[in-house]
Amino acid sequence: MEDIVEENKQDLSSELKLFFKSSFTKALKASEKAWEEVNKAEKNPKYFEFSRTLNEYKEKITGELLTLYRRFIKMIRELCFPKASSDESKLFYLNMICDYKTNITNIIHDDELLEANDSAFRSYEEAYEICGRLESSNPSKLSLINKYTIFLFEIKLERVQAVEIIKLILSTAENDIDDLNPALKEDAVLHINAMKENLKAWKRIK
Repeated sequence: MEDIVEENKQDLSSELKLFFKSSFTKALKASEKAWEEVNKAEKNPKYFEFSRTLNEYKEKITGELLTLYRRFIKMIRELCFPKASSDESKLFYLNMICDYKTNITNIIHDDELLEANDSAFRSYEEAYEICGRLESSNPSKLSLINKYTIFLFEIKLERVQAVEIIKLILSTAENDIDDLNPALKEDAVLHINAMKENLKAWKRIK
């Protein structure tokens, strides 16, 4: 995959972007599923006698996932992002980077977690800055803000800030979605509804 991207001297087309994103997802799917299953089994008392074996297998899968996540992040950051021809394109790549960095924070040990959280946060901040230059109803922007605010609320524990960001974007995005074509409008509505559900859930936590 790296060879194809490197040979392409311009920003990837929309079709190629989606192709690579789908390819990355497929490459990760089996290992992510295996990690989830062994993580669940580790917490089940009936598998206690197999805890050592489960832990060893989990460490193996974790290593495989980290290798893939870091490979994809490096590829996007070094080969794709510099060629991005618009803020929309930059946000597409950063959305993927934020996803993979967040996934890393979910599978690593405590001694590495602080650095991983900081790295993910920096990428979210970079992406959020770009969001400010896009229309409020832009689906990619809404997707990023939804994930960013979840990260702020659950990981950084910046709960007031997370709520304020959502309220701000909702105050404008809902008024602008009628200007979108049907496909984009559908995506935008999904992200808006997800943020509304988050607000409801967070009220119960606070």
